[in-house]
Amino acid sequence: MILSRAFALWRTALRSHAVWSAALWNAVFSWLFILITELANPQISSRLFPQADSLSEVYIYHPHLLAVRNVLELITVLAVGPWVLSGVYGILGQVIADAQVSWQSFGRLARIFYGRLWGLFLFIWIWMLGLGVLGFMVLAILHGFGFLVVIILSILSLPGLVRMTGGLFVNRLSWTDSFADVFNRSGYTFLLIGALLGLLISTILGGIGLTLMTTLAGLIVYDLILVVLSITLPLWFFSLYRASTSVSPYGWIHDEIERG
Repeated sequence: MILSRAFALWRTALRSHAVWSAALWNAVFSWLFILITELANPQISSRLFPQADSLSEVYIYHPHLLAVRNVLELITVLAVGPWVLSGVYGILGQVIADAQVSWQSFGRLARIFYGRLWGLFLFIWIWMLGLGVLGFMVLAILHGFGFLVVIILSILSLPGLVRMTGGLFVNRLSWTDSFADVFNRSGYTFLLIGALLGLLISTILGGIGLTLMTTLAGLIVYDLILVVLSITLPLWFFSLYRASTSVSPYGWIHDEIERG
């Protein structure tokens, strides 16, 4: 069964040190971003800036510090974040593709796959725009019942997202080839079931983490759950893609890693 093959690929990939090095990178970036954004939290900013006991007063007394915070957020979102995700998805995709990667490959893969990540962002934008236009048309015709139809359509389109990400980061296809593969109906049911299964388990684990957030220890556990899910869920999607298709026999990725 294809689903069992995907699970075997996923389980094997989890033993790779490179995968968990990507988890570490992702965790460091996430916590850095949280630290930067939390400077706007009145409870924290009032301790950093004693004259202010609210966010509005922080803006009054320390506008230059908040301006620095905003600049750091912008740099993190537009530059550092995509670079980290490029390395994370590059490692995960190439581990599934059975390429020779290690924790030392992160920087090189981040550079190689940086443009592909922005290609994925472009596809997600097109995907959401298409769903939005279609949803507007359905709502105009069916009114309130249209919300249910839009949700169903969003779920049914998940295999396309799996194929796009897999094409870019596993098989290293071009953007146009990956986009064309979105409309490939081969293995559609398998990809849909697998994607829903992964999302369901991730939602359950995330819900369990939310219930633990009442204490500091629970908050730490919740953060760890999110970090693990940020690696295991895309790795599962890549495994689904690999199990449903053959890996492209390109060798340039290995040459790039060896040469640096």
